[in-house]
Amino acid sequence: MYIEQHCKINEENKVHSPIDIVDDTITRCFFGLRGGHVSGDSDVFRTCLTRVLGLSLKGLKNACKLNNICFNDLPRENLIVFCDDFSAYFDMRGYRRASKSRRGTRLENHYWFGTDFDRWAPLDLDSLFSHFDNIFVANLKSPIVSPFAGKQLYPIPIGPFPDTNSHTNLVPSENKYHLVLSSFDITHYNREDLNNVIQHLDYVTHFPPNSLPSRTDFYAMLSEHRFSICPEGNACDTFRTWESILCNCVPIVQPSFCMDIFSKIWPMIKMDLYKFDEKLPVKMCKFLMNNPGFQYADTELLKQENISALIKRIKYECDRT
Repeated sequence: MYIEQHCKINEENKVHSPIDIVDDTITRCFFGLRGGHVSGDSDVFRTCLTRVLGLSLKGLKNACKLNNICFNDLPRENLIVFCDDFSAYFDMRGYRRASKSRRGTRLENHYWFGTDFDRWAPLDLDSLFSHFDNIFVANLKSPIVSPFAGKQLYPIPIGPFPDTNSHTNLVPSENKYHLVLSSFDITHYNREDLNNVIQHLDYVTHFPPNSLPSRTDFYAMLSEHRFSICPEGNACDTFRTWESILCNCVPIVQPSFCMDIFSKIWPMIKMDLYKFDEKLPVKMCKFLMNNPGFQYADTELLKQENISALIKRIKYECDRT
């Protein structure tokens, strides 16, 4: 089973717990408010990880209390945070306003989970770093460092689509009959512009949003293509990126902090897909010339049982960068 964006099933109420213990060094939590394919059982989250408490030590303690989890039993070395399709970011405008009005304002009030357009819930780095040594967060678009703790957040992959029944179809292949695959929903307005450009490119196998293949067929096609277009949606990471890698298909992604780090482990092509131009064929040719007979290594890191090795590798790549 590959890494997934949710925690274990709580045997008492048969829904996903907001917090679980992966091993003796890793605490994992899911910070999500909306329903959907990942957080479909998220009523628990609505009562314990709220907009008011945000992601903070107080919020985690409250979540533990509501779910009959002993907070003191949680490993303190590593905290992994999955946050649906939201990103952690720093609101510089809010910081500047606060700095002018009150000297020494606590900066964690200006870290948020949300999108580029909406601040969703506060992220209290101060309190979290007072308890956990390392914190790994999904969809980390930009580097974030706590000025008080002097520690940075590390990115974590979201993994393939969380349907374990279809994961058996994520099979790498050396036989590549086609160049580029494009198949994505319009979950973000920029994707519609990208779709309008791609549909006219004769070197791209393109599926319009209203005629997407089944997941099984999509995985089979990924294995037959050398590259896959993986645009950002509501967040900077996508299931498609990891499905491509597991099928030995090179993802074409947009630049972000997390992708910069991940590409040091799994090579990718990075470019602004929302400014799609003639540079893509050049980048693909260069990749193929520099990597003849390319095969992905280290895909075992994406398996759930290897999550400890995965975060060690990510931390190593971040620290040396």
